[in-house]
Amino acid sequence: MMLNTNRLLIALIVGFAISPFVQAQLKTFKPGDVIKSSEINENFEYLEEQIGSAGDAASAQCSATQDGSNVVISCTDGSFAVLAGAGTVVAYPEGVIGEAPLDSLPSGEVVWVDATGTVLAKVYRSGVTNYVNFGLNQLGREVVGHLINLDESQEVVVSAFSSAGLVYFIDNDCGGTPYSWDTNFTTSLLDLDGRLYTQSAKLTDGTLMRGLRKSGAYNKSTGVYTPTSECIEVEQVVATYSLAEFTPAQEILNAVYPVRLEQLP
Repeated sequence: MMLNTNRLLIALIVGFAISPFVQAQLKTFKPGDVIKSSEINENFEYLEEQIGSAGDAASAQCSATQDGSNVVISCTDGSFAVLAGAGTVVAYPEGVIGEAPLDSLPSGEVVWVDATGTVLAKVYRSGVTNYVNFGLNQLGREVVGHLINLDESQEVVVSAFSSAGLVYFIDNDCGGTPYSWDTNFTTSLLDLDGRLYTQSAKLTDGTLMRGLRKSGAYNKSTGVYTPTSECIEVEQVVATYSLAEFTPAQEILNAVYPVRLEQLP
């Protein structure tokens, strides 16, 4: 409580308020004044310097009451002093919130359709990108890739998820069986020399791989095809998955240009 915290200083103010010398040393304020914190601090500092001369006598002769943000000290001989607060607190009124429009938005599933209105696949959303969910692989995971409109030839092609998809080989010449590993591309289509693959089974938690190729893919914006990279020699231990060749549904293979997004009722 303010009175308990400042009782000793209030007593000193009372003692000094009744002498002209003290009144000359303390800064006084009136309602409406702009009060600087430095001025309040100077008053306290001066009172602390005089603490030895006031003693308990002033406290015994005077009392203090709180008046708003100020403290009024009254003494038995009729003298009084006012300890000003740190300023005026202004409370702003609450703002006004208007009415929000209650729009009714469609909530049906968003799907890919072709020019004939045939529903081809569900949308797989990642961030702001709308991929194509081609279904589930043998691991029960969604197979994700793209349907790309080739404007020049007016045809629709199926594309791997990204040209950053990785295909591993045990031999450093990338011969033999291709494998995948458990990364962000676990559910994604991979393109190996124009053939599409998806994961089918986990084989090991770690296999030493010495060959690597990056998946081919179409660019979603330009329609330009980037082929599978040449073999890169590596020495990496990866969690290894077998790959199975993937064939999209006939509706997708026969999709009529152009494909687009549509929301079902």
